[in-house]
Amino acid sequence: MFTPRKGRRKLRSPVHDSREYLENYGNLISEAGRRYDGNPLIETMDVGFIGPWGEGAGEMSAGQIDRFHRLHKEAFPNTLRLIEICGEQGKIGLKYGTGWRWNCFGDLSDVGSPAVLKTCSWNHTFDCYPEVLATYALDNWKKYPVHCETGWVVGGWYRNGWDLDFILQQGLKYHLTYFMPKSSRFPEPWLEKISAWCRKIGYRFVYRQALYETPVRAGGLVRFHSWIENVGCAPIYRHYILAIRLRQGDREEIIPLKDVDIRTWLPGDAIVDVKVQLPASIRPGWVHLAAGLIDPASREARVSFAVKEAFSDRWVSLGGIEVLAP
Repeated sequence: MFTPRKGRRKLRSPVHDSREYLENYGNLISEAGRRYDGNPLIETMDVGFIGPWGEGAGEMSAGQIDRFHRLHKEAFPNTLRLIEICGEQGKIGLKYGTGWRWNCFGDLSDVGSPAVLKTCSWNHTFDCYPEVLATYALDNWKKYPVHCETGWVVGGWYRNGWDLDFILQQGLKYHLTYFMPKSSRFPEPWLEKISAWCRKIGYRFVYRQALYETPVRAGGLVRFHSWIENVGCAPIYRHYILAIRLRQGDREEIIPLKDVDIRTWLPGDAIVDVKVQLPASIRPGWVHLAAGLIDPASREARVSFAVKEAFSDRWVSLGGIEVLAP
């Protein structure tokens, strides 16, 4: 049995270390993976298997935790997974290539107790997150996403007089991509600050400059050099490909730059310096250039650059080149 807070009914809980729990819950996970792994409608999935909410309120051995994480990875190799960061469930999960989530982002509570002064009370922001980050989760954000779910709701922060600037600064420090404030109304005086902050979380790619050779001979090589700045606080985690689009009359060629991994574009500057061979279909004359972040399967641009030069189809105009006869 799991006993929640005083006044609430007791909840039944499985024996987490038992063979039956691993077998039955494991079968469910495996079948869910068979049906849904890689589904484009699924952004991320939470990995949770300890306690009524999957957040660790229960007992499980390190060996069983390891088995569950291995099972999730095998079932969902193509879906971004998140693990509640605290405790052994989270610590072991990071080794299996998961992102992480807080379940109490923004917590500045100081409720006190009969034995502890109110000003000395425990809360997640001061007594949990910094130690977890510094000891075993510091650089995980560079490859896997960070999800922050609010402790209480933003309106509760406001009513309690908590320091919004400090909370938002901590979120940027965690390099969060997802902010989950639950279904609640934001306080009007805080809307502007929170809106501005939301434009800083996750990735935000600004196409600063593109340099290329012109004119160039038909069928020749074009050196293509770009400066792209990620002004967000995190990279992108899905596998999209930077591509060049060539248009000449009714002809179109899309050239994926497969050696460029945009998932390595951490906050700051990224430089792309490649040579692109002109396809045989491109003839002497003027050729329009555009850049886009495409889906590998559909070859359609799926991610928008944060620039005004972007077309409605998410491609960014880079001007054009003159192609000469061979």
